[in-house]
Amino acid sequence: MAVRILQLCLVFAVGFPIGPVTGNINISWLYEGMPVPQEDPRWMVNGADLLVLQTTGDTKIASRSNTGDYSCLAANEDGAIVSRTAKVKVATLDKEADVLAGNTTIYKTQPLLLQCIIHSTPSAEIQWEFNQLPLPKDI
Repeated sequence: MAVRILQLCLVFAVGFPIGPVTGNINISWLYEGMPVPQEDPRWMVNGADLLVLQTTGDTKIASRSNTGDYSCLAANEDGAIVSRTAKVKVATLDKEADVLAGNTTIYKTQPLLLQCIIHSTPSAEIQWEFNQLPLPKDI
């Protein structure tokens, strides 16, 4: 399993613009503006780090997606500050592509339009082949 670490809060350990940080600093993570739930199996908070344990871009089921806005909140007895937002998109690719038209019989001079549909982030590049040879893209 690959573990990804979001480290956005290191600047808070160095100091605020008005001087060095004093006292105990509490760092918490926000996902879509809400605190990261401790019981959620997608993440684990380890000190100032947010470990992304289960990576998925499944936007059909929001509770399984890691795609979204992340930020961290650093607070001490003098106040609090929120980091800039990190926008995260998880690369995805459907397991299968749909080819519209499927098996079709046409006349020798009749044109045929085949469409390949696959959902992915970022957009997939589709290469058509005929008899295992690539077709030119400008047809």
